[in-house]
Amino acid sequence: MGNRGRLAEQLSWCYRVIHPPAVMRNQPCLLPACDAPDMPLLKNILHPTDFSEASLSATEFAVGLAKKYGAKLHLLHVIEDPLLALPVLESIPLPDRHVFETYAQDRLENWIPVNDRDDLDFEVHWYHGVPVARILEFATDHRMDLIVLCSQGRGEIASSLMGALTARVMRQAPCPVLMVPVRATHPPAQ
Repeated sequence: MGNRGRLAEQLSWCYRVIHPPAVMRNQPCLLPACDAPDMPLLKNILHPTDFSEASLSATEFAVGLAKKYGAKLHLLHVIEDPLLALPVLESIPLPDRHVFETYAQDRLENWIPVNDRDDLDFEVHWYHGVPVARILEFATDHRMDLIVLCSQGRGEIASSLMGALTARVMRQAPCPVLMVPVRATHPPAQ
């Protein structure tokens, strides 16, 4: 079994020990506090974000893991073409691509609060495209050790779409994926 297989197995083991199956739902996520024997080093963690309130818990979790294991955190935002998402917008004048790119860059650079940046090595990335495809492509091309995703997206409709996005990433990812519930809490990184 390779390093990635062992990581997935040990993350699963940590979660089962902390959250036995009978009490798994609606429990705080304590994984950053877990020190499993022979835990492989996490060097690169990918956290895709849609800038929603819901994704903040996953961001906090990704930051905590990156700090705890000394990993580089890669924040990723995928800019979807609005006309592909909602063809009805075709008749409405939309901002230039550059406006979307500037917005993504600014939000990514400021997504992690300044007081959480101490001892954190992170990079920001944005791409145009279909979120699932771009997330999987980035994870593969940059040899990510872990992907940290939120369980929901923006709003009710987007939330069900994000759930579908999360499920597709979990099924097709080249590395382990942690899905963080919206209300998950965890101890701060030590």
